[in-house]
Amino acid sequence: MTGGAPRELLEGVTGADWDAGGARLAVTRNVNGRSRLEFPIGKTLYESAERIDSPRVSPSGDAVAFTHEDRVAIVNLAGETKTLITGVSRRPDVAWSPNGQEVWFSTARVGQPPNILHAVARSGELRLVAESPGGLALYDIASDGRALMNRVDTRKGLMVRARGHATERDLSWLDYAHVADISEDGSVLLFSEAGLGGGPGQSVYLRKTDGSPAIRLGEGTAQGWSPDGKWALAILPAKAQLVLLPTGAGESRTLTDASIACRAAQWFPDGKRIIIVGQEAGRGVRSYVLRVDAGRPQAVTPEGMAGTLISPDGLRLIVSNQRGQFSLFPLERSGEVHPIAGLAPGDEPIQWSADGSSIYVRRNLEGTATVRVIRLDLSTGAAAPWKDFVLDPSRTSSVVPIVITRDGRSYAYTYGRYSSDLYLVTGLR
Repeated sequence: MTGGAPRELLEGVTGADWDAGGARLAVTRNVNGRSRLEFPIGKTLYESAERIDSPRVSPSGDAVAFTHEDRVAIVNLAGETKTLITGVSRRPDVAWSPNGQEVWFSTARVGQPPNILHAVARSGELRLVAESPGGLALYDIASDGRALMNRVDTRKGLMVRARGHATERDLSWLDYAHVADISEDGSVLLFSEAGLGGGPGQSVYLRKTDGSPAIRLGEGTAQGWSPDGKWALAILPAKAQLVLLPTGAGESRTLTDASIACRAAQWFPDGKRIIIVGQEAGRGVRSYVLRVDAGRPQAVTPEGMAGTLISPDGLRLIVSNQRGQFSLFPLERSGEVHPIAGLAPGDEPIQWSADGSSIYVRRNLEGTATVRVIRLDLSTGAAAPWKDFVLDPSRTSSVVPIVITRDGRSYAYTYGRYSSDLYLVTGLR
């Protein structure tokens, strides 16, 4: 602020705050794989294997407030820690009240953005300060009680271009849509609503690309639908269990139990089996095959190797390892695992071609506002541009995920929008 270039003070810092006199810093930083809270720099007051956030020095300098996992806590200069509240959703930013007797923080109800401002006393007594109809974040509180706050608006919508149409169409439904699948003829989308509209357990919808109203199928995170279009796969977030939701008349079915935590799933082309990415207790992530009519999931890949992209003939699976490297895995166990030639770092396969000779790959172009999808020949590694998605910084912050039909004639994607406004708020007590 007095001019000149900035000077580095300390390495590995994740958060910092001045004391009232502006002479000493409280910092949180990573040291030898552990998170440490220091005040002043060099004096450790608290340390943990889990991340420590939002260090804030009290007005008198006698304690530092911070967040750790799902709790708000304070630590005094002797290193004595006291948890003020637990069960906080999301990790909030915290700030001291002017008199130093309360720590204020923003939090949220389940399935909603942070929109509630609470105060917790040093004794642990909790009270409501304010509630907003939209997301808010607390940055700081001045000595006269004015609060510096941020009003956040985050939305996700759906764009689609169906077979026979020259332009894209916005088919957003509620406030936070994630596209999961598109029918092979490009006529129907399967997606989740994960925001306020979707509810605490999220909701699965299908919607025709002609703009007809969306139909809610049930609770969960959408994965994909059966080749005959009669069933949708979904995962219940709270239980990590896989369920079948009928797209017409019928009853939903639970396919897995608590023994496997499901992360992703997709149908085999025969419509009789499902490929699952999951994890058993004490084991690494891998892929499993489940028959829809009976049986339990059977592991088909080694631990640490998993994927759900199945070739049109049902014989090959695209998997990635813990380093993010993609390979072709033979499901009949009669061949070898082969790396996919032509993939660049950061590339992500998203679909097979109809004849199984190539794949569609998402490629981010560093330093640009463009997301490129290429078509990669599996035998030669040659890449051909398929489509560029150019982001408009004034309205779009992301394009993810992207779904494409195998013939490449229809596609849909989720776009993100993020905006925020800074406020100086008075009258809070």
